Amino acid sequence: MQTAASPSSSVPTTATDRRLAGAAHVTSLLGPWVILPFILYMFQRERSRFVAHHAMRAIVLQLAFVIACLTGMALGTSTLTTLMFLPEFFVQLMLYQMYAFVGFLVLIYVALILIAMVRAFSGQTDTGSLFARASDAVLERDARVSQA
Repeated sequence: MQTAASPSSSVPTTATDRRLAGAAHVTSLLGPWVILPFILYMFQRERSRFVAHHAMRAIVLQLAFVIACLTGMALGTSTLTTLMFLPEFFVQLMLYQMYAFVGFLVLIYVALILIAMVRAFSGQTDTGSLFARASDAVLERDARVSQA
């Protein structure tokens, strides 16, 4: 069994840990969204901090994407309802802008997933990004609650 040291921690990761951590991110592109990362987090949080970190990061990233899309759609819908009385051209222009915004969010989301997936498969943890800090905060809180 091959191990690689994680740059942000001194705990070595096994090939199985790297595969499970990568699977948490891969499922974001395939379908079940939060379900598999949540299951991985629940079963691996005691065994592997590396897998728990990546599973929680996948959950945080997916939830942030859903919130961003819902916010964009709500802003777009409210803008369109105020523009109901304008000519059709302006309404179509706003619709195209809303589609472009959601498409831009999807591109950013896929890029972030691919970066996280590569880091997970290579045995690295990310400590600098907003999503990594949020997932680390949840992990710290969970560790304190389980110790009490």
